[in-house]
Amino acid sequence: RRDNSYLRSGVDFLTYQKAVVWACREREAKRRTWTSLVEAVKESPDFDECELVATSLRDHHRKQGSNPPKCVGRPTALKRADEEELVKTLELMRSMKMPVMKRTVMALANHGMLGTEYEGLFPEGVTNHWFNAFKERWQHRLELQGRSIIEIDRDKWTSPENMLTHYEVLIGVLLDSGIAVRNHHWDWTRWDEGSRKLFFEENFQRLKAACGPFSETRPEWECIRIVRPDRLVSLDETECTTDQTGGSKAGKGKSERVVIAKQQRDKGETLANKTSERASGYGGSFADGHSLRPYVFNQRPLIEWVTDREMPPP
Repeated sequence: RRDNSYLRSGVDFLTYQKAVVWACREREAKRRTWTSLVEAVKESPDFDECELVATSLRDHHRKQGSNPPKCVGRPTALKRADEEELVKTLELMRSMKMPVMKRTVMALANHGMLGTEYEGLFPEGVTNHWFNAFKERWQHRLELQGRSIIEIDRDKWTSPENMLTHYEVLIGVLLDSGIAVRNHHWDWTRWDEGSRKLFFEENFQRLKAACGPFSETRPEWECIRIVRPDRLVSLDETECTTDQTGGSKAGKGKSERVVIAKQQRDKGETLANKTSERASGYGGSFADGHSLRPYVFNQRPLIEWVTDREMPPP
């Protein structure tokens, strides 16, 4: 990483400088190839197995000769202090549970360069190459690669227009199926006319004037009343296995487990079971509080769905 404090291999920056200077002088004196110099540096105990890149060595020698480098790799487009400020902003967003994604980083960088010496570097805004390099330099603090694709997709989908459409469809389905009925405190004229947006806006204004600020304990604020909670089911699925040698998905990322298994000739104890058998377990409940009977099935014998009671009639 280009912060002059440490390298990926754990070598300090002074050792890195010494290795680069030595390689450039060896090139000038003995005309050795850059690849052979990289291997020599890696194998030498004087440089703590420092890993160099042949193309970076060649570029440094062409521009600066055998002078020591000022940083690891080429100088960055933005100074370290400026990138540090950007990272602090992103960390503040993380602390407030705000999603930090690629377009967020690039937008903040573009805004921060307005009216500064960097504005001419990216006339059309920072590039994907800049973002990838920035992510590599600050991965240890931002963990940008840990942001899942599904979170990004949900963030893009959750627009005011899409959320309004979602609730319109949900209300319509619940009313048409008889699971819910209209709340008489609401004026349904706009709904019947098809003006769904005005339906919410006008009722919110009227209820706020009559009932005060929104409160989830006031039934007037609910546009529908669910009258058949016994017809609403919530389900969840999980993988079931007795394999003790795999990793765990708990916490951040996957953690590997160290297992000492029984060998053929020794008398050691088997500390873990390994199996390829997998099954899916389902559980859930009805909205009225009654639970579904948990059931498990694997890929081969399909088990029929069974609950602790029959589904109610429509």
